Order: sequence, then C-alpha cells, then structure tokens
Amino acid sequence: MNENTAIRIEALIDRVARRYPERRALIFGTRRWSYAQLCVEMGRRAALLVAAGLQPNDVVVTTDPITDDVGLSFLGCCRADCTFLYLTAKLAPAELAEIIGLAGAKLILTADGRAHPAAPMIPALPLHLPGTPDPAAAAEAARRSAAGTPASVANLQPTSGTTGRLPKLARQPHRMLTWQQIAPEMRRSWWDQSSVYYRPPAQYFAVRDFCESLTSGGTHVLAAARRPEAMEHEMATYGATILGAVPAMLRLLVDRAEPPPPNLALRYVRTGAAALPESVAAMAAERYGATILQEYGSTEGGSMIGTPRAGSPRGSIGKPYPGVETRIVDEQGDDLSPDGIGELLVRTPGVMRGYLGDDAATARTIRDGWLWTGDLAHRDAGGFYFLAGRRMLRINVGGFKVAPEEVEAVLKEHPAVHEAVVLGVTDATRGEIVRAVIEPHGMPPSVAELRRFCRARLAEYMVPRQWEFRDDLPRSPLGKVLRQNV
Repeated sequence: MNENTAIRIEALIDRVARRYPERRALIFGTRRWSYAQLCVEMGRRAALLVAAGLQPNDVVVTTDPITDDVGLSFLGCCRADCTFLYLTAKLAPAELAEIIGLAGAKLILTADGRAHPAAPMIPALPLHLPGTPDPAAAAEAARRSAAGTPASVANLQPTSGTTGRLPKLARQPHRMLTWQQIAPEMRRSWWDQSSVYYRPPAQYFAVRDFCESLTSGGTHVLAAARRPEAMEHEMATYGATILGAVPAMLRLLVDRAEPPPPNLALRYVRTGAAALPESVAAMAAERYGATILQEYGSTEGGSMIGTPRAGSPRGSIGKPYPGVETRIVDEQGDDLSPDGIGELLVRTPGVMRGYLGDDAATARTIRDGWLWTGDLAHRDAGGFYFLAGRRMLRINVGGFKVAPEEVEAVLKEHPAVHEAVVLGVTDATRGEIVRAVIEPHGMPPSVAELRRFCRARLAEYMVPRQWEFRDDLPRSPLGKVLRQNV
C-alpha cells in the first residue's frame, strides 16, 4: 500500500458517517454518540485545540480513566493533526514526568483542567474540552485535516516489552490504524457494520480496537461497569456481538459459577496481548457459545496475524491477515523451512514510524522495511503460525533450551494457578535452572502438587526447581506481567 491508497482516521470516520449518520458509533454508560454526532464533536474538540495554540504534530497527553471523553479527545487530536498520548495514572509520578518530558507534550488534559502534578509547567485543559470554538479555529482544524497525510503520527503508544526501565514510545501513524479497513479484501472477517464491540475496563487506551471498530461502521462500547457480572449485563443491554479482552480479564469473566444473562449473544471473543490458556479458551467458548479469536499484534506493527473464519489448529495464532508479509529467519537472518523455529519478521503497510527519540532501538527493530518482532515462531504446512516464546528469554539448562512461555502455559492450566512467570536462575552445575513465580487462584497449591503436575506434562529439565508464591504480580497497562520487575 502506498500513500495514495492510505487514509487518515478522521477521513475514514467521515466516510462512514456520510453513509450511516444515525448509526450508533460510541457508547459509554448513558452517553451515546451517533456517527453524525461523533463527527460534529470531533470537529468541535479539534477547533478548541487549535484555539489553544497547538500546532500540527504537537503532543497532547492525558492520564484520566478511560471514558468516551478520552476517545473523543483523541479524535479531536486527529482532526487537528496533533498526536495523542495516553499514560496510565498507575505509573509513579517520576515515571510520568519523565515520559511526558520525552514526548515533548504541549498540553495535558485533566478532569478539572488544572495542571498535572507530574508536569505542573505544561498547560492544561479539561479532558472534555468545553466551549464553543471560534469559526476561524474550526476552519483551520478542517484545513489541517485535509492537508495532513496518513503518515502523520496519530498516537504515541508506550511499549510493554521486557527490556528497559521505562517504556519506549512507538510512533503510530494514521495508516497503522486504518489500512485494514480500506479495501474489502483487507478487512478482517469479523468486523462489519452490525458489530457491537465491547471493551472491558482497562488501564490503557486500546487505540487500535477503537479505530478499527469505528472505521468499520460498527459500534464501540467502552465499559462503564467494573465487576464481571455487571460487565456481562452491560454487554447484554447493548447487544454486544464481539468481546475484546486480554486473557487475564477473560478469565475473570468466565471463571464464575453464575450463568451469563440469557440475552447475551456474543458471536466472537477476541483476545490477544498475551498467551491464551487453553482452559480459559474452552471456558469462554462454553459460557458464551462464541467463536474464540486469537490475534497476534504489537505496538510496533499493529494487527498482523489472527484466527481466520474457518478456525485455526489448536495452539495456533492463525494466519497473516491479507496485506501482511511474514518470514521466519535464523540468527543470521536467513529464511527457515516451514517447520523451523526462528524469529518472526513482519512487513505491513501499517508499521510504526520508529521509537520517539531512540534511533538505535528503531534501527534494531525495523530493517529494510521488516519488523523484527523478537518472537520465535514456526508455521505448519497449512500456513498456520505457532509462537515459541521470546528470543531473548530462553533458559539454558545444561545445554537444553527452555522456553519460559511453554512452562508458563502448563502451569496456568492448573486450576489453582491464576498467573505464572518462569525465569532462569544462575546455577553452578547446570548453568541455569528454572524458577517459577506463582500468583495463585484462591488457596496456593503445594509445591509437591505443582511438581507432579509439571512432570506429567513436561520434560524433567523443564520442571521448575525453585518456587515462589505472590499475592499479585506486577503488570503493565496492557495487563501483561512485567517479568523484569518480578
């Protein structure tokens, strides 16, 4: 895809609004926005940002909880050709201050419009951007939108990887968030105009989900409920057809004795961001009678691989989406045979424009247009892909390589294990041994029980030799365990 066929987020939403002006676009609690109303509000907020003195490519940041105001102000930034940055308030004040400084933010949106304590010198406005803009500011916002390119950076997305003290900021262009919606052959099979996409509460702004559902003409529901049973009733009330949830949230929803509301009629459950335990997938399929869709995507590459309509073999993340090129290579960068395990490389029209202020990391990650994901994978004869862990996380036990993710997957199948992290620990005899840190589900199981459970499913060298139990494991805003902090 080239710049002539790509499109900006707000332009694609305008296109949908012309066709379906009265269709529901966005829901949060009692607040509902049609596509026509969405476009008016997007333009109003953009004009107020222009009137506040923001220039094209200026960065606007907020740390407020996820509501429709976060989504609407993001769209206002798009129309004004500015860049949005959402940061979870769970970061320490010093971390927030450092990331806001790295981003070079020009404006902070807060609930009451007062200065943010982490960056008191940066101007602030209320997140809902009240007021009626000057017509000249509205005209300038519209001009910027028309003159802006799909390569402009719409969003700065903090990474949730396993290295570094602070997250890197991936520069996500408009085209990353729209390219799969432009041509029918590129559109993913489960998105259509009748889709009602429900997003449970999160500590981060799921910008890809938000844009993909709105630009497809569907309805995006941001959860106002907080408890699992209330979320299910909210889904039923709004007629949700797609539930998007990370595995940890999905387990909270399905691992309950109470039946779901009888009028809850999900068609799909879409999950990603972490490995989905097979037991959780089975419980979700049984509870909701829905098709379970796994997706492989990243902050740097967007949506890349997922479950096709016909389904995937057990344990597979699916096939590349139309328009996505993939390779599996060895350490020298040479292509491997279909069954060979190597690093997964991806090339898409929507790859990021690099990490903000980190040219060295950008050069390591994007080479000759290919995104080096850091994930090990293999593909079968049918073209289905299977992940085999992170390249940098392998544990060397006496010459045998152990993928932590494989051991974690087994541990998470135990009914008393909510989450598990597997790490390598230096050992004088074997080089490294396997250590497991467990977040239990209810009463902690005994070490002897877990050892028996693992030995029945894993080679002896893969069975953890050190064990630790914790009430809570550190997590990123995406819900991923921060193994570097374990």
